[in-house]
Amino acid sequence: MADPAAVEPSETLETREVLEAVADLPPEYREAVVAVDLAGLSYREAARALGVRQGTIMSRLHRGRREVASRLSAG
Repeated sequence: MADPAAVEPSETLETREVLEAVADLPPEYREAVVAVDLAGLSYREAARALGVRQGTIMSRLHRGRREVASRLSAG
């Protein structure tokens, strides 16, 4: 019987590819993506933590996500 908590090798590879794409982002995009998508902060919390406006977080997050998606689709 398979372990339901076990991670499939393909999932590990996909996770690694996503994290590498995030790591390659320009710092301001990377910080926004990490704060919201990985750490789970709200836009308001991320803005406060990074010392920028909430609209700036939204913009950087949009651009960062778009860049990650582009890198993943190209790879």
